[in-house]
Amino acid sequence: MKDKGIQHSLELVKKSSKAKWIECHFKINLNLPTVLRRSYCILKSIPDFRYHKAYTESNKVINKFHNIHQGERVFIIGMGPSLNKTNFQLIKGEHMIALNGFFTGIEKFNVNPDYWCVSDMCVFDDIYKSLFKLDTNLFLMEDAGRAYLKKNLSFERTLENNPIVVKPLGDTSTWNQFSKDLSKGATGGNVMFGGLQLAYYLGFDETYLIGCDCEGLHFDDTADEETSIPGFGRAFEHYEMFKREFEKDNCKIYNSTVGGALEVFERKSLEDL
Repeated sequence: MKDKGIQHSLELVKKSSKAKWIECHFKINLNLPTVLRRSYCILKSIPDFRYHKAYTESNKVINKFHNIHQGERVFIIGMGPSLNKTNFQLIKGEHMIALNGFFTGIEKFNVNPDYWCVSDMCVFDDIYKSLFKLDTNLFLMEDAGRAYLKKNLSFERTLENNPIVVKPLGDTSTWNQFSKDLSKGATGGNVMFGGLQLAYYLGFDETYLIGCDCEGLHFDDTADEETSIPGFGRAFEHYEMFKREFEKDNCKIYNSTVGGALEVFERKSLEDL
């Protein structure tokens, strides 16, 4: 019998997107062979060909970001409840990458992330007008990117501040790898995976995770539909993969989350930096 928490998470997804619920149901309740999962991933990507021109144009912008932060460090801000215990004053002025629905945290924690990664379509639909007004580099991945292109929302922003749409390459769990070249696309399944791929591409030597609790809740008391569902990527296994690949290129990932369930990365508290 499946864990009740997992089934509860499935119900949350069902309320937001029936199509996504069906996809998650098959991933979780059916142990499909890798070849079938990869075939499904390829079939799912076929409609993305209609956006080929848009992805090509976006790649020209993405290329300008490659390795521009070599020798520097970055803090990726998750959505976990531990953010309410995090002293953001300790990282004031540092490079930050915010994820998905962190928007309400800007005022609450008095931060202004210079990068933002959104992959969830429902989050994007809810807050895109607010995101477009921010002074940040907005990267749209997975379903958020598709939603933007489908709705042709480019008129909502000036040409100078258009979101950067990253081509989706399927779930990280399906291919068991991540993209080191965002101009070719990014794997998904968990917005933190997108944030890590962005940090790698930008060239940061050290990446610190905060608010990456991996316990199924957000700092604003909403549920985390991604990290609480194993079908989105067997997160801990894939964090191990990110750790290995980063270290091959002399880059490090540290966990600066206050508490939480993630123990893959070496822990470093913000107070000790």
